[in-house]
Formats: sequence, structure tokens, C-alpha cells
Amino acid sequence: MRIQQYMREHSLSNVAMGALIGVSTEAVRLWVHGKREISPLAAIKISKATGIPLHEIRADIWAAPPRAAKRRQAGAAAKRAAD
Repeated sequence: MRIQQYMREHSLSNVAMGALIGVSTEAVRLWVHGKREISPLAAIKISKATGIPLHEIRADIWAAPPRAAKRRQAGAAAKRAAD
């Protein structure tokens, strides 16, 4: 689960993560311990706040982008960086 990794890398507690995405500390605790599934709405909030792709939060709902789309995105990002 990328959320735990993100929290470790950014030294975020359950309280801080909950505040960041607008949910209770208890909700974050339950997600982190695998006691509750992350709702689609919460997944969107997490993705917007952290940059974690939706398919890495809830792969059962959102599929990873096809490889061709990833290459186009990488090419577009490289072009923007060069400008």
C-alpha cells in the first residue's frame, strides 16, 4: 500500500495524514492496518493531496494507464521541462 510508504517518507502520523486529506484519524488507522477498505471518494482525496496515482490506491477500481499512455505522459513532461 503506497499510503503507508508515503506517510513514512514524509514523516506523517495518522493524525497528520487525516488532516491532510480531511478524514478522521481513526479512518487512516483502519486503512493502514487493513481493517477498512479505502472508499473511492477517499482515494480521490488521497491522490489529490499526495500525488499517489489512483490505481496504486485502489487497483480494483482504477486500472493502471496503458504503457503507450505512460510514454506519452513522460514525453510531454520532458518537453515541458525543456521549455
